[in-house]
Amino acid sequence: MDTFEKKHFMTVGQRWWMFTFTVLSMTVYGEQVSFHNLTTDMGLSHGDVVSTLIDSEGYIWAGTADGLNKYDGAGFTIYKTIEGDSTSLPSNYINCLYEDSHKTLWLGLNDYLVRYDRDTDRFVRYPLTFGSSVSRIFEDTAGNLWLGCMYGVYIFDRRTHRMYNPFELAILPEDMASCASIVEDSKGTRWMAFQRSASFGLLSLDANNHFRRWGRDVSERKLRSNLLSCLMVDRNDNVWIGYYDRGIDIIEAKTGAIKRFEPDDQHDWSRMNITKLIMHPGGRILIGTGSDGLLMYDPLTNQINQSLPRISDRGLLSSNVTDITVCKEGITLIGCWGGGISLYDKRFNRFQLYRQGSEGLHGNSVTCFSEDDKGFIWVATDGGGLNRFDPVTEKFTHYKHQPGQRNSLASDKVLAVLADKPGNLWVGYWQEGLSHFKVEGDQLRLIEHYPLLDPNNSTSHSVFKLTLDQSGQLWVGSFSTGAYRYESATNHFVSLPESRGNHSYNSVFDIYPDVSGGLWFASDRIGLMRMDTHSHAIHAFPVRVTDGSGLLLPGINVLFEDSRQRMWAGGDENGLYLINPKTGRFNRYTVKDGLSDNSIQGILEDGRGNLWLSSRLGLTKVSLVPGNNPERPQLVCTHYSTQDGLQGRVFNRWSYFKSRSGELYFGGQNGFNVFLADSIFPNDLMPPVHLTGLLIDNKPIIIGAPDGILTKHISKTTHLNVLHKRSSIRLRFIALNYFNSQKNQYAYKLEGFDKDWNYVGNKTEASYTNLAPGDYVFTVKASNNDGLWNETGASLMITILPAWYETVLFKVLLVFFIALILTGLYWWRVYRYQHRQTLLEQTVAEKTAELRAVNEELINLVATKDKFFSVMAHDIKNPFNAIMGFSEVLVEDYDDMNNDMRRELIQHIATASKNLYQLLENLLTWSRFQRGSLEFNPKPVELHTALDPVLGALLPTAVSKGVSLIDKVDDQSLYVMADPPMLDSILRNLINNALKFTPVGGQVTVSADARSEAVTISIADTGVGMTKEQVDRLFRIDTSTTTRGTNNEQGTGLGLILVHDFVSRQGGHILVDSQEGVGTTFRVELPRVLI
Repeated sequence: MDTFEKKHFMTVGQRWWMFTFTVLSMTVYGEQVSFHNLTTDMGLSHGDVVSTLIDSEGYIWAGTADGLNKYDGAGFTIYKTIEGDSTSLPSNYINCLYEDSHKTLWLGLNDYLVRYDRDTDRFVRYPLTFGSSVSRIFEDTAGNLWLGCMYGVYIFDRRTHRMYNPFELAILPEDMASCASIVEDSKGTRWMAFQRSASFGLLSLDANNHFRRWGRDVSERKLRSNLLSCLMVDRNDNVWIGYYDRGIDIIEAKTGAIKRFEPDDQHDWSRMNITKLIMHPGGRILIGTGSDGLLMYDPLTNQINQSLPRISDRGLLSSNVTDITVCKEGITLIGCWGGGISLYDKRFNRFQLYRQGSEGLHGNSVTCFSEDDKGFIWVATDGGGLNRFDPVTEKFTHYKHQPGQRNSLASDKVLAVLADKPGNLWVGYWQEGLSHFKVEGDQLRLIEHYPLLDPNNSTSHSVFKLTLDQSGQLWVGSFSTGAYRYESATNHFVSLPESRGNHSYNSVFDIYPDVSGGLWFASDRIGLMRMDTHSHAIHAFPVRVTDGSGLLLPGINVLFEDSRQRMWAGGDENGLYLINPKTGRFNRYTVKDGLSDNSIQGILEDGRGNLWLSSRLGLTKVSLVPGNNPERPQLVCTHYSTQDGLQGRVFNRWSYFKSRSGELYFGGQNGFNVFLADSIFPNDLMPPVHLTGLLIDNKPIIIGAPDGILTKHISKTTHLNVLHKRSSIRLRFIALNYFNSQKNQYAYKLEGFDKDWNYVGNKTEASYTNLAPGDYVFTVKASNNDGLWNETGASLMITILPAWYETVLFKVLLVFFIALILTGLYWWRVYRYQHRQTLLEQTVAEKTAELRAVNEELINLVATKDKFFSVMAHDIKNPFNAIMGFSEVLVEDYDDMNNDMRRELIQHIATASKNLYQLLENLLTWSRFQRGSLEFNPKPVELHTALDPVLGALLPTAVSKGVSLIDKVDDQSLYVMADPPMLDSILRNLINNALKFTPVGGQVTVSADARSEAVTISIADTGVGMTKEQVDRLFRIDTSTTTRGTNNEQGTGLGLILVHDFVSRQGGHILVDSQEGVGTTFRVELPRVLI
């Protein structure tokens, strides 16, 4: 098999590492190694990244100074501490991350070791009893989980969740300091690096638990410093030691000697701050530094290559590298302090990109390329002048128009450049003609400038194309005056004959020499011409729009002859043409044949015979496959866009070139791309697919929620039960591919509902509504950016539970009950006549009993009514007797009485009238309440405010009687829910009643006790009290009596009955505590309102 086939059948890992090292080993200057950067603008919680990890499921994890981040290629999930939630992170500064052999993710934090539970998407905390912080986590080959802490080293027992010190206390130094790194060599020796210890910097514990130390003052094992930052064991078991400020030392495995690391480069390693050492599977060593970016060391050449931050958005984010993670799939994570995560994958460097920059390209819009005899690439730009690019050093030399300087460019609008003979350079401009330079070192010396190609034509000042024919003759394509041949003998430009006459004003876009001695011209008006350079005969290919025998307007941009001597032409808006010069026929290809765009700007061929087309929609690789028509091969197209690293969507006309080394150059409006076609191959890493979220009725389902739908994370759930009334389901998913994940494609299917797969592009969710009860299986599959599908994908069994009336049990029970009912009806009809008499007798007996009960109730009601009217008559008679008696005395003895006696009698009459009015008012209120016509409007009432007017009204009564009326309700924040008039009546009746039965010198106290839901109002007196029998009769209308007070006051008889009914109406309760001869306390409990 050929080289390509052999490479294709290499293992995925071999291919990844080979290209990783090929690209990473290049010197980085200008735009070289490209990183995919993850920053806070993309959702990262903080730009200070402390630790990185790619877990066994394919997720990228980043511990930052403010939170833990999980990245899936589409976005971040951020974990932070949540106050009051013990399953969240205890703090947000993540010191380190580690995944052990059990695929458990561990986090080191201040004061805690934390385990991430993937099933529940929560965290389990293990407090550090020794008061420290975990800065490193490491699992040795024996399965021990080592913790590097601020005050030493510990082992965590996963079974007991306890931590213990593995060293004997007798040999431990007192100044045991912070552990920076833990590694293990192939012999089972654990190596531990420390910081800030006065007596040592490195400890080792071999497989037999023999302990040794290295340090600045340890004579037989002397280190340059005790301030160590990191460790690494290479393939030969050599231990690499990284210092904070002393570079790197190496402990040789065979001799135990300590050797200083001294590569061949310009860095001062004696002061280098080393932050991370990683052994690449390919043998090279990645070195993270605190201020010098990312370094790669090649042990075979002893050379260092460096990556530093650049102006480009695809450069390393920061020169302070905090962590490096390398995974088997070829992805390298570089954690940067003050930037984020720089993610490297050799696939990011498919197309090397060079843009405008102070040390890079001058000018954005690249118009032309040419290679000189020394291998320099001359890059023309529209507005930025001319650039000389060194592909080896990747340095640019810039040439600009300088007014008054003879050897400068005539204009910065350079449209064409051509290096013909050694040291010769031709430069064509827009509206400034053509310049002929001699290249002398880094300088240009002007030989001659031609403002006009034709001195007799003032419009011959713009050059589109410069080409050498088979004999080395220079040809010039102009903007509006056709094509010219340069005659070196006369130093003049001779126009092409067919450019005269009717065709004297046409643009020549391209001039191309074929291998058979022909010279092709592409024009916007005359279409396409071919001139035989021997006979100078010209054949024009006419423009026709009616059939397939001619070119279609508006013309041709580019011409190209491939290795099989097939001539191709790219149309400005009409696609790609395959030309048969012998027959004059054309085969046309458009977007319908697989092209991304019909505007072809450039055509090149790689070493495998594939065509590369630039257009206004990116680059397209075209593989030619024989079809049914031998003159019209079929196209197999692969498209590339800005997501693949291209300078932009739009590429410029004339801006394409293939170097002698086989590199392809394509330029556009944002710089240019360079690549080797052999390094562009499909992404053959199959992406793992995971379910990421579940929504039911458009609400996210929380793990462990009371609804019980999810007890584990959706990605860990195999079976889902959903109630029938909640059958609107939305599932979210992701394919973990970190290269151009926007190009991932998804398809899903719900077995039992969908007949075929739903191909949904890059949409990452599926929705289903109104699913019938039953069992379903949801499966999602996905492809990576290059169309490689993970056909297995992820699956989830879903059961839509039926409604109770749709279950089999219900249907069985329904049949049973119907049969039971029919049977019952049958027997009921059989025994109907037999039991009719019994039922009638029972009915008569029941009705008779009901009549007796109703009769007794009526008798009791009549008796109650009689008693009530008797009480009322008695209560009404007393005030009337008083009024009539005092009135008769006043009438008969008026003349014999003095004024005091008359006033006293009138006062008695007024008092009796007032009692009568109060009685009638209570009677009316009670009657309205019984009929339900009394309005009830409860609202929050401030108790103190409601009580004040009642106490004010009754205070004169208390004073006149010589009774102390005490108000202990001083809390103005007590509110009750009550109808204000009813509350006033309750308070007025109870306090008045207490005053009535309290003798001179006694006291009536009003107080309140507040609880969370109720307020208890107490009216306590030191009056005559009551017996238990009197208390039991207080609120009964049939036993209500009027009792005179201690000063012979008369009551209405209905006051306490109204109080009882009003309190009940408020939703409250009334209680009475009384002792005869001691006093009585009424307690009214009403609903409380918190305001």
